[in-house]
Amino acid sequence: MLAQSAILVVSSDEASRSHLSKALTDAGYAIRTAGTESEALAFVERQKPLAMVLDLAPGSELLPLLRARTELADVPVLVAIESAADEGTLEALYAGADDFVRKPFHVAELLSRLRGQLRMRQYVETLARRERTSQLVLELTQALSSSLDLREILFTLVRRLADVVKVDRVSIVLVRETEQVGYVIAASDDEHLRNLRLELDKYPEIQTVLSTGQPLVIGNAAIHPLLEIVRDRMPDDGFTTLALVPILCEARPMGVLFLRSRQPMAFGEPELALFRTVANTTGIALRNARILQSLRDESKQSMVLRHEAERRLRALQRYADFFESAADGICVMDPEGRLLFVNRRALEITGYSQPELIGQRLGHFLPEEERVRAAEILQRISLGHFPQAFEYATIG
Repeated sequence: MLAQSAILVVSSDEASRSHLSKALTDAGYAIRTAGTESEALAFVERQKPLAMVLDLAPGSELLPLLRARTELADVPVLVAIESAADEGTLEALYAGADDFVRKPFHVAELLSRLRGQLRMRQYVETLARRERTSQLVLELTQALSSSLDLREILFTLVRRLADVVKVDRVSIVLVRETEQVGYVIAASDDEHLRNLRLELDKYPEIQTVLSTGQPLVIGNAAIHPLLEIVRDRMPDDGFTTLALVPILCEARPMGVLFLRSRQPMAFGEPELALFRTVANTTGIALRNARILQSLRDESKQSMVLRHEAERRLRALQRYADFFESAADGICVMDPEGRLLFVNRRALEITGYSQPELIGQRLGHFLPEEERVRAAEILQRISLGHFPQAFEYATIG
């Protein structure tokens, strides 16, 4: 939300302007004053006021001019009116005033009407914010469920958040745990940005969020003490307000959601709650992408292993009939001495069944004193040296 801390008091009458200003200042409000219509219009060009109190001369066109500006549509306007000027009251309301106070006004009445308008505005803003948040969460949920393109999902996240909150840039920065660099993998103002490298020693705000796991809001980057050590190296990009929220994966920060605005912004708990929702959604998307990639890798590896096993089986199949009909006992082992195949005669000689032999190591069937020699022979075979003949005593 844009910072809107000042009430604009407009009156060509210096005494009235001073009286209104004192009443509002004593009540704790920040005040800005304008003595002419041009001063008032110049002020709203620079800053959106919290509210406006107007003491206008008859025939003034200021109120219609202010109401014609869409960015001021939600700013409460109180108009000071002469006590007997009922027509003036109706004209002011028709022109866009939200309420009025009669002159000479009582301070208590002025403050009561102003506070009532501000409460109404806050209530409307809360409802609108909840609606925007709900709509955004719905859109993000649909994006997660309808797209397998991680880049598309992340760009949708940051672009929609920038639109809803009305900031200039939202980006996602990921950081590898053992490295002092980060990578911007998505930015709301650049759909084609890919893996922009950031040296983290130039971004103490990112380092702080990663180390604490807590959100960070910097209202004015030009004077914030955290940025003092890098201020001379900061780019002159005009960003004033920064907000960072950690992106968590398994309760550990893996990056940050980084919002930047060139205009002063005031981020309260409702906005931070929205940022956390988007950061959590980002974490889910990244985690799901990692799981999906892991499943793909496992599936690919499993397919390779299955094809290799089938290839080996086909290579051995031509010998199977010969092995089965041989008068000698024959077994096939892998390089680690595990039995892969035994023919019928080997089963008769050893007295074991096929399920008892397949998958067992050769050493399992040898006495302790024979196992060392068997291991040596298997080692020689693995090196391409094949003994011509040797005998073993077996257990059982």
